[in-house]
Amino acid sequence: MNIIAISLFYKPIIPSFGTRFAQLVIDEMAQKGHHVNAITGKIPKKFQISSSNADKCTVEKIGLGEIKTDRIWTPEIGHTGLLKRFIIYLIFMWQCFFKILFSSKIDVVIGLHPYPLFFIFIVYLAKLKNIPFVMAQADMWPENLIELKIIKNSLLFFIIKKLSISVFKMADQILVITNELKKGMMKYNLEESKITVIELCTDTNIFKPLGDQNNSDNSQFTVFYGGIFSPNYDFDIILESADILKNENILFVLAGKGELENEIKEKINKLNLQNVVLQKPVNNLSDFIKRLNDADVLIIGMHDNLQSNTAHPSKIFEFMACGKPIVCSCEGAVKELLIKSKSGICVKPGNSNDFAKAIITFFESENMRKTMGKNGMEYVKKYHSMPIFGEKIENLIQSLK
Repeated sequence: MNIIAISLFYKPIIPSFGTRFAQLVIDEMAQKGHHVNAITGKIPKKFQISSSNADKCTVEKIGLGEIKTDRIWTPEIGHTGLLKRFIIYLIFMWQCFFKILFSSKIDVVIGLHPYPLFFIFIVYLAKLKNIPFVMAQADMWPENLIELKIIKNSLLFFIIKKLSISVFKMADQILVITNELKKGMMKYNLEESKITVIELCTDTNIFKPLGDQNNSDNSQFTVFYGGIFSPNYDFDIILESADILKNENILFVLAGKGELENEIKEKINKLNLQNVVLQKPVNNLSDFIKRLNDADVLIIGMHDNLQSNTAHPSKIFEFMACGKPIVCSCEGAVKELLIKSKSGICVKPGNSNDFAKAIITFFESENMRKTMGKNGMEYVKKYHSMPIFGEKIENLIQSLK
């Protein structure tokens, strides 16, 4: 089938910087033999992997199919603030609209990113051209806009919500990544049969234990976070835990960058945290996997909100696949995942004391670290591998015929 997949962000990007969902869907559709036209934005310089084709249109053979990547210009004004995001998304989506308008032989259009509101004209166009349209949802839009304080005006939120629901209702299928998201979507009076749950996965041939090299470059017990410094994550709980454990032989390593970077630096200085190291994100995936393997424990701080409670961050499956135990402040979908997999310790969001205690528990028990790390690795292989994900995506695509 000839598939157009729209995602503002698509590979290659800095490892662990999110947007893995679009890559998983697009790559697996090609793997199954489809011809995928990925319409995406040009990756900002600061997020580019060195020696990548991030500014170029490419054709790539994957499995039985291929991916043609069309990179559309968007302004490099930063993805912070409502107005900047709106400008970038609008410019991107209008260009996508005209690409579809003048394209022929399209069997399916799948919207991956940005958000439903911006697909309003695309879904109308798909209906006019009698093309099945799939809307993919990796979070609880638009309710999370209120919780994250991205939108504070109630009238604006009402308009966005109404337009988003109209996109959901016109879509032929809605793809969500957790059962919790499906339950949330059902309150929009959508047909249950048109909402398909396909949980995230990771490539266990790439993300895996690298052997007995733990702490090869560091004699200290190391806890590690790798990813974007985004408001979606709680870094206060990590830094406050580091403050509680400052007299222990434990090193906290935070690798990444993002809009909270300056706030994190300020808090490190304010608390005079000598046991916290900020590292730049790596450009090479193998280096990122080595960092995961070099750590003793992997950590994620999450808030108690819709974003965290209904969705899985893609990094958690990568962490588990490397055979490392996880400490996470979480509720909802992530808590259920860690409990089912027996791969880590969950604490209440915002509870720095319990977060620190969980780290100490692993610090004092090598056996517990090995057991929970192995549990997570085996769970990902069994339930969240690429072949399983690919088969579910293929079933969804075939159902649209």
